[in-house]
Amino acid sequence: MGHNKVMCVFNKTIFTNATIMDDRTLKCDSPSLLNSQGYSMMTNKMLYYFLEVTIDGGREIAGP
Repeated sequence: MGHNKVMCVFNKTIFTNATIMDDRTLKCDSPSLLNSQGYSMMTNKMLYYFLEVTIDGGREIAGP
């Protein structure tokens, strides 16, 4: 992938670094499930993110 920065994008707003493990595996650091006071943001027992990936630092984002 050269010099391009690979990132994971959660809910089209939260960008985290991605780690390329091999040609089929990409690991993402997920955002915290705790708010700024340290309490869980899980109000209905289910919190999920829509995950997308960008390989050019965020200029173009690819879906799931």
